[in-house]
Amino acid sequence: MKKNISNIFGTTGLSIIVLSAIALLYRGKFLCINTVFEVLAVNILLHLGLFIIHKFEFKYRIMEIFIENVFVIIIVVFWGEILGWFSSVPIWILIIMGIVIYLISLLLNLLQLRQDAKEINELLQIHNRKNSVDKNKHI
Repeated sequence: MKKNISNIFGTTGLSIIVLSAIALLYRGKFLCINTVFEVLAVNILLHLGLFIIHKFEFKYRIMEIFIENVFVIIIVVFWGEILGWFSSVPIWILIIMGIVIYLISLLLNLLQLRQDAKEINELLQIHNRKNSVDKNKHI
């Protein structure tokens, strides 16, 4: 649960940074406060949906990535229409933004998995050394 909340806030922050960069390209001068909360709400919905998608087992990882991207695009377009985001940002920008944020999040997850695997391997090495010392004491 704690990791899910961290991921939601992480992708919300990443979304706001990407949105701010795009706004600067369009010569935007400010970002509305309600937009921050709208982005947070959409990210919560995205993470809930991705959590459900991850419950299914796919034969091919590429198929899962495709389904996740389609889901992200559908949610961003649907809620973008409801929240009136298209009045200030073209739909194709939001779609590209959603895919970019998804890919950055995927990369960050891979880096986190790599770090977790490294820590587990280090713990296993310590455990194995400790067990070999204990076995030598008993002999």
